[in-house]
Amino acid sequence: MDIRKATTYRPTVAVRGMMLLAAIGIMLTVVSCSADEEAEKSNSQPTTLEVAAFTRDYNISELPETRALPPGFSVYEPAEATDIDIFLCQTGIVNSHDVVSNASGDWRSHIIIDAGKQYYIYGYMPKNAATSAEVAVLDGSFANGAVLKLQGLSTVSQSDVGVIVGVKQGDSERKDITIVDDLRLGLFSFIGQNPSDGNFVYLLLDHLYSAIGLQMRINANYNTLRQIRLKSMQLLTNTASTMTAQVALRANATGSNPVESITWQPTAGESTSTIYTNAEGLALTTTYKDISTAMFASAMNGRLTLRCVYDVYDTAGNLIRADQQSDNLLPTLPSAAPGEKTVIRLTVNPTYLYMLSDPDLNNPTVSFEVM
Repeated sequence: MDIRKATTYRPTVAVRGMMLLAAIGIMLTVVSCSADEEAEKSNSQPTTLEVAAFTRDYNISELPETRALPPGFSVYEPAEATDIDIFLCQTGIVNSHDVVSNASGDWRSHIIIDAGKQYYIYGYMPKNAATSAEVAVLDGSFANGAVLKLQGLSTVSQSDVGVIVGVKQGDSERKDITIVDDLRLGLFSFIGQNPSDGNFVYLLLDHLYSAIGLQMRINANYNTLRQIRLKSMQLLTNTASTMTAQVALRANATGSNPVESITWQPTAGESTSTIYTNAEGLALTTTYKDISTAMFASAMNGRLTLRCVYDVYDTAGNLIRADQQSDNLLPTLPSAAPGEKTVIRLTVNPTYLYMLSDPDLNNPTVSFEVM
């Protein structure tokens, strides 16, 4: 495989690391205490705390100037049922650990809150990305921030994992969630409202993983002699079976990125992640095609091997070689910070370009180009 250096997305300082944000409507059950028994009965009826979350792709995108969201953020609408793992905290304690679900197109929860109390929200999504999660105070209080620990994360994943990096209390009525005043990173608190007043909270989430985009083509000279059908791609490592991430989040009122650090700890072992499959095989052309995007723990930068499996056909369409395999260690990417994406281009070449004997034609190599 010929590896060329691919374009790396380098966000500006203002947006660096803010690759994933979402607007989610969450329902939290609200319990309000009152001295008046009738009022207590009325206020203790379950109501919902709606949450709005905002997300954007790893690629740069522009939002209309009429939106008051942080740069690059848009409403997050998952394509399938998704859970956000939520830690509802007070100054020094974890009040509850629950989920916000989007199984029916709307975000809902049954987390109990008390009206008038101040809470801090920390968490991540999707919940099933980690086998376990825990949160601890930062500098003695959740008001200062938190340390989020996620265990059992995949070394390589096609599931985009996001960490909550901002919370804002919303209006009692659900309004256009693409227009939010003063929605900033670094704020994690909200105050529980009476059920009659309603509750609405905005959540901002940031990418935990780095990303690579893979494109592939066939060498023009080789294309006149052979056809290649790509059947699968895998990313392998022999240094980690799973990962533990420890994310330090520091609250701030300036709107800056609250992620102070992300510490990765590998679990010894091997892992193989299939990131593309096509049983019939994708016919490659001389033009680069987008094949797959995969997320990975940045600690694995320079430690991942790309395996391509493909069939070789002659120009008449006869199968010459089935399930040819090419393994290449990916180069160390110049930037593999969370939320950054590097595109790697791959070209299928004959073994020796200028000595086209039959063995060379039937046993091609794959080369990388990182632009």
